[in-house]
This record gives sequence, structure tokens and C-alpha cells, in this order.
Amino acid sequence: MNVVEEESSIQKENCAINQRKFLKAARSKPYAKKEQQKQSQCDVVLQLDQLEVIRVLGEGAFGEVVLAVDRNDPSIAVAVKRISLRGMNNETAKQVKKEALLQRAVNKHKNVLKYISMRTIGEETIELYLEYAGNGELFDQIEPDVGLEPTRAQDYFRQLLNGLQYLHSNGIVHRDIKPENLLLDGNNVLKISDFGMATIFKHNGSERLLNTKCGTLPYAAPEVLNEDYRGEPVDVWSSGVVLVTMLVGELPWDAPILECAQYASYINRDGDLVRRPWCRMDNTELSLLKLILCEDVAKRGTINRIHNHPWCLVDLSNQKLTERRKISEPGIPIRKTPNAKKVKLADVFAATQPAQFHSLRSDPHLPMNSVSQPAYSKDR
Repeated sequence: MNVVEEESSIQKENCAINQRKFLKAARSKPYAKKEQQKQSQCDVVLQLDQLEVIRVLGEGAFGEVVLAVDRNDPSIAVAVKRISLRGMNNETAKQVKKEALLQRAVNKHKNVLKYISMRTIGEETIELYLEYAGNGELFDQIEPDVGLEPTRAQDYFRQLLNGLQYLHSNGIVHRDIKPENLLLDGNNVLKISDFGMATIFKHNGSERLLNTKCGTLPYAAPEVLNEDYRGEPVDVWSSGVVLVTMLVGELPWDAPILECAQYASYINRDGDLVRRPWCRMDNTELSLLKLILCEDVAKRGTINRIHNHPWCLVDLSNQKLTERRKISEPGIPIRKTPNAKKVKLADVFAATQPAQFHSLRSDPHLPMNSVSQPAYSKDR
């Protein structure tokens, strides 16, 4: 074995040792206690040159997200998003940096995934250092056609509202709220992630209307497809669709357009309450969702009003998931969607197609904006 091969072998062995240390530490009670005391990886001072990659979390056309741990303290873990600028146009490269700047601007709330640092390597690579959410995506916690235990759904929904309220108070709208973009840490604290669609809608008390048609179609508010729109209400609407998926494990519709039979039935009140998913919910849940999923933006519930709804205040510890009505009629399954990006209204698909934008295909010119998928948007 020559010197180069020997050094390579030693590096691989050290990486394997650190990975075993991390996994062993993650299972230990002292680690859990230490994690709770820190509350986030941002509470410790990271030495970037001490980090070692132990696992790839996700890959995209322009990069990857990896899990890295401190060589001296494997309990210190961060997600590193490596983005290659090679082949990107200037507009796309600016969007990558904008995402980092927006996430850094809202870095002081437990329900928003924390930005830690950013650095460039040469002229072709950007690395974003983000809080590591060890329990993964909310999407993976939702059992299809079943949902979550009511107490968990309530807890996650309250946390989502808290995170959105913080974003909006800082003049930022997310515009792509969905279970894939909501992460959970080791203590099941919900984290809003992926700011690829985010933008500023309010500055110095002055609010502007937005017109970019972006997001993920089953979760998008109807006004996003039709007209200029306000920032806050579109995130509120998306949170309501997320709540439906948590309660019953299915989507209410493929798209918020009248060509979609499920949406048209809901909007026209055409006996929709006897159909899925509404027939599987109790009156308190329906009352809350009617408040949130209101097509009239002026009447749509605000976050403060939603926080004070009886469903958000009641103790659900005695309510069991098995009490949900089981019916034979098939619903619309929840499923992971392709990358969200700017679309044209003419590209909206027929209602019988899968729950996604017709034009949402893999694009080699899109940067990676989340563990699960790339995302891109121009402003406004």
C-alpha cells in the first residue's frame, strides 16, 4: 500500500469512527439532555474546520445536503447545503444568496430552521450551514389515509402558526408551506425550512402586493393563480391544507381551481361535508378549516384569530386516532411533490392529473433549496 492509499484508508476509518460515535451519542440519554439544553445548534460556536461529513441527506441538480459533525464533539451536528455555481446564470446565483439572506434575517425563533453560516469555496461553490433537524420531514410522520394523533396534529399546527407569525412580523412570506418543508428536531420542535420561494412583502410598515405564481399546487391559495395577492393570507391558506393532511392523511383537492371537482364542491357547498376528507372530521375541526380555507381573502382567518379558535385551545389528549371514520371511498393521497418554482397560469394542469403544477419538472438550472428537492423563484 502506498502513502496516498494509506492516508485515504485512514481518513475513511476516521470518518466511520466519527459516524459510530455520533449514532451512539444520539441514542444516549446524556445526548438527549444536552440537546434539550442547547435547543439548537446555533447556541454553540461552530468551528467549520472541525466539521466532518458523515452522511449525505439529499442531492439535487446543483448540489447536495450533508450531515456534518464536530470531530471533538459528535453531538454537535449541522446540515451543510453545498451548492455548485457552475453552469448557473447570474439570476439563479443571486436567488441562492437571497435565500440565505432571508433565512438569516429570521434567525431568532425556535420554529424556523436556523441559519448558522455561509461561506464560498473558490468561485464555484457556496456552503450554507443550517440547523440539523434530526427527526426529518413532517411528511414522513403522517400516515397516509390516517394522519397523526390529534394531540400531535394540534401541537405541530400551533408551532407552525407561531413560526409563520414570526416570519410575517418580520415582513417575510414563505409561499411554499407544505409537510416536506416542515422539519422536526430531536425534541419534535417543528422548523419551517426551505426559503426558496420566500420574499419580502412588507418593509417599514408598507405592504406590497405580490404576483409571482409559485409554490406547490395542492397547498397554494387560489388567489396565487389568479391575481395579485397579499403575502400573509397565502401562508395561512397553506397551513390549513397542511392541517387537513395531519388530521386525515389525505389532501382535500389536487388544485384550488374550479376545474378540480373536489375544490369546486367545497367552494359551492355542494354537499361537500358528506365527502372525503370532510366527512372524517368533527364539527370543531370543520369550523376551523372553514375559517382558514376561505376563498374570500378579506374573510379568511388571521393567525391571531386561528390561535384563539376552540380547536387550538381545547385539550385533545382524550381523543384517539381510531375514532376517525373509515369509509371505502378513496381520497386524494398525500405524496411528495417535485420542485416548486415560478409557473405560468397557462401551465396549470387538468384537475384529473397528479397534485402538482403541470410545469414542475426537474430543471437542470435550479439550485438545491431543501433536503428533499430543489426550488426556485423569481420575485415578486
